Amino acid sequence: SDLPAEFKQRPCEILYTPAHVSNRIKDNIGKAIERATGLPPKFISVPLSRLVEQLREGEFDFYAGSVGVSDPNYDGAISYLFEFDPPPIPSGNENYVVRIAEARKQARDLERVDMMRTVLSDATKKGHILPLFHYSTVVLARHELDLSKVPVTDESLSFAKVRFVK
Repeated sequence: SDLPAEFKQRPCEILYTPAHVSNRIKDNIGKAIERATGLPPKFISVPLSRLVEQLREGEFDFYAGSVGVSDPNYDGAISYLFEFDPPPIPSGNENYVVRIAEARKQARDLERVDMMRTVLSDATKKGHILPLFHYSTVVLARHELDLSKVPVTDESLSFAKVRFVK
């Protein structure tokens, strides 16, 4: 419902890479966009080898991508969102890149993470759409639990379902 009114008159064009976005997630994105606009979106599939070039061309409205949760590297995710070329979230007058550089200078990890969360929060308030996962979520699990499937589903394991046993 917060999408620009123009998408109620023409399909929203969504660039995606099948290697990074499962059919289930793509279908769910399509349903959500159609509920919000009344029109099904147009998905533009691009192979991973052409992704950077296609992003630079800019012939799309949104990019549906993913950052795997199997690598809890929040700094890498932040770098991808704000420092990729071209960045999914441009810095503009908000100086996100400068603020991230300042956060990285913090000696204490907690201060660094808090500053980066503030950048994410500010980007959201300015209307940028961020990935649908939480940077603050940490799950501890047995080593035999297969987390490799998590990035290709739209579900997550709630912390309440993680059991600790002696």
